Amino acid sequence: MEPRNQRFDKYHKIKSLGEGVYGKVYLVQDLEGHKFALKVFSPKKDQDPQQFLSNFSHEVNILKNLNHPNIIKLINFAVTTADVLPNSKVPEAYMVMELAEGGELYSWLKDDGPFSEEICRFYFKQMLKAIHYSHSNNIVHLDLKPENILLDNNWNIKIADYGLAGPLYGQMGEGLFY
Repeated sequence: MEPRNQRFDKYHKIKSLGEGVYGKVYLVQDLEGHKFALKVFSPKKDQDPQQFLSNFSHEVNILKNLNHPNIIKLINFAVTTADVLPNSKVPEAYMVMELAEGGELYSWLKDDGPFSEEICRFYFKQMLKAIHYSHSNNIVHLDLKPENILLDNNWNIKIADYGLAGPLYGQMGEGLFY
């Protein structure tokens, strides 16, 4: 479902960057000219609106509490409504995140093939630091794949899409994996 409005608060949509299972990602610009990635979440046809909002809140709460140079940064978020048909609105939510201008690691691997050993070590070290940081904050990603590993304009890793993330340790302190 494509949102009808071209603005999300103070963000102007420039172009589409991609589409995932739960929404679309757009290149946007704020009033000062800074560019960001804006991910729009829309509920599926048969999805309960409360479950939709719960899923969105889950990812927002995780990203709000993570601050690492190799994890995508959450800038802003909001819950709104979108016009689907005349006199018909559905909940819609969005997250504004830092822009990783280098795109997905997956695209680079698909287009250019395997990286050199030196480049692999460079990226692997950054991924390990980000994963260690997440785990030290009781968060496990659960969907780490090349499509969710982005590159910034300096070719550094930015792990994204924490929608399936969960606690490393359960509520009672029981580990998921240990």
